[in-house]
Amino acid sequence: MKGFLHTVAGTLLGLAAAGPALAGTFTDSLENGIDPTYWSLSYLNNEPPDNYTYSTGPNGITFQTQPTVAAAVGGDIQYIGLSLNLAALGGNITGNFSFQVSFSNVSFGNTNGYQQVELHPIFSDNTTFFDVFQNDNEYHVWNGSSENGNTDADGATSGTFEITDVGDLLSGYYDGNLIWSTDYDGADLTGVVFILQDNGGNTGQESVTYNDFSITAGSVPNVTVTGEVPEPASLTLLGGGLFGLGFVRRRRKSHLRSRP
Repeated sequence: MKGFLHTVAGTLLGLAAAGPALAGTFTDSLENGIDPTYWSLSYLNNEPPDNYTYSTGPNGITFQTQPTVAAAVGGDIQYIGLSLNLAALGGNITGNFSFQVSFSNVSFGNTNGYQQVELHPIFSDNTTFFDVFQNDNEYHVWNGSSENGNTDADGATSGTFEITDVGDLLSGYYDGNLIWSTDYDGADLTGVVFILQDNGGNTGQESVTYNDFSITAGSVPNVTVTGEVPEPASLTLLGGGLFGLGFVRRRRKSHLRSRP
């Protein structure tokens, strides 16, 4: 895995060298606190702690449903997640990029509906390209209309998602293995978010812990966030979907209703 990531980072650095900005990498272990300079809490159809809670510790940030209200929204999509503030890293990203996050201790309440751990790039043209790990123990890339590269996770409860845009190729990875890629001419990257989602009637408690986030791009400064971070009583809340996220989510819900 490390060899692969070094290769991608080297490619991005080389491609960016011809441009006016130097490539850099932002990394955050997400351990012992979340720095509000770089992160905001994102949610849809619930406001923490109504249906979800979050906590931070030495292993990262943990999201989970409230056990007594896990299905309070019924069949509607609901999620909680952490959104990266690109404005603190130089603004929207144009051109090549690579970002990743690790997750562990995944627990889905049951197999009702779709419970999912997801990594999202947010593009200025609302392009949908999500790395997804879901409660039937498989992973895939969701492109707004279909699941692509479905692969059995062999009982895993942890892994690392990565999404890259190099040249005209947008690619999603799980534990260093390519899930699926597609040609893409590259709208600006305006956000990054990773979430825990209930999409259609969970009746049990679900949870996931995220850690070790990083992003490399031509306009990103070299910043490393580690150790304890002074954290306010609550992170800034971004309700109702993030940028284009609400739009693509509604499209996704309609599609899921048509599934057998």
